[in-house]
Amino acid sequence: MRKRLPIALLCVVLSISVSSCRKSAGTDSGNIVLIDNDTQAIQSQLNAGDVTLEAGKTYHVTGLKLTHSLDLNGATINLITNNPYSYAITVSAPGVRVSNGTITGNWNNQNPGNASGYGAINITASKCAVFHVNISAFSSYGIYAAAVDSTSVTYCSISNTGYIGFFFNAENAVTSGGTFSNNTVDRSMLPPATVQQMAVGIRGNLSNSAITTSGWVIANNTIKMPVNPTDLSAQGMELRRCNSTRIESNTTTSGAIGISMVDCSGNTVKGNICNNVSQEGIEYANCQSCTGQNNVVSGSGTVGELIDGDMGSNNIQITGDKISGTAMECIQAWHQTKNLTISACTLSTSSPNSFAINLQKANLVKVINCDINGNGIGNAAIQLDNCPGNLTVTGGTITSFKSSVLYIYNSTPGLITDNITVSGVKISSVPQGFTYVLDNGGLLGSNIHVAL
Repeated sequence: MRKRLPIALLCVVLSISVSSCRKSAGTDSGNIVLIDNDTQAIQSQLNAGDVTLEAGKTYHVTGLKLTHSLDLNGATINLITNNPYSYAITVSAPGVRVSNGTITGNWNNQNPGNASGYGAINITASKCAVFHVNISAFSSYGIYAAAVDSTSVTYCSISNTGYIGFFFNAENAVTSGGTFSNNTVDRSMLPPATVQQMAVGIRGNLSNSAITTSGWVIANNTIKMPVNPTDLSAQGMELRRCNSTRIESNTTTSGAIGISMVDCSGNTVKGNICNNVSQEGIEYANCQSCTGQNNVVSGSGTVGELIDGDMGSNNIQITGDKISGTAMECIQAWHQTKNLTISACTLSTSSPNSFAINLQKANLVKVINCDINGNGIGNAAIQLDNCPGNLTVTGGTITSFKSSVLYIYNSTPGLITDNITVSGVKISSVPQGFTYVLDNGGLLGSNIHVAL
């Protein structure tokens, strides 16, 4: 049963506040401001049951421990401590809900963020939900969730956080289920040189591949990061050992990478928009059996989509993506990538002498029914860089490249680049089928066919 703070209790809170004032932690000017401390009064009510706060009121707290649900009801919770590892709200019982209000700290974004600083909400129990909450001005996390199941964060606004906006860390337990949808995470107001981490992070264990999180839905979020951040970890969204997850209809703007997936399997990345990133729009690193569908990457300081990883990615299928405005290639497959399928994509090169697709030590690649445009400045549609070959290109169009459909470079001693077929493609304004450079004992096979 929900409990409203009665008028009599509010009078008690006021009485407590008068006798237990404290200095504000947010006094950047050095002035001392005395403010109320409502922690004890609210905590006593939360210990007894669900609580609904008085609408429009601001409550000053040093930290609340929730074993029952809290409806902010349009009120504001203001954290008045900046002690390390402190949170305005810690959710510690299963099924607790935090909703409908504002939680503020006192962090000034001209100061560096700190993972061990103070945050808004810490979730330590399963099946908990945060919805319709506005969070801002915390030095560490907007929301931090530990190794729990079925965390739900929806319709929230998280802005001006020093370290990470929303972070789920599976730590030492396998977890499943989670929703992060219809939220806005905005860190664009931070100085680019000071941003250390991503806006949204969902991770399994970094050092133990057996500890994963899975079954998330990450949809309809708007994520904003500073332009050209110094740190490459300053990404819009990072998923690491996060499997069987749907990432759909999100919009990321700026930051180093729009959507980064590392050591993930079975994910679907669909209908996302990644704008103006300094590195790549979408990354699949050491990923297995993931699909990308109808994503848009517009503007990148390097490549549009990167398939990479020290061990290589396998069975990545990219369908219907539209990529343009990249400083380098639209799609790069690097270092042992294999079984890559690129189909029904629209790829438009934007830089002189670039490639639409760059295959570096990649193998078993299919390009099907894609529209690939060099805009008169691209060098070749596809580069094979020290690849064994095994490339088929069928259907679609290849238009307006200065040199050739394919450019082959092989400098690996004894490696034969072979078994390449381009057929059924409408090719226009491209002078040659393929060009090649061999060096250091690299070899070219005889089974290379380009039908102009």
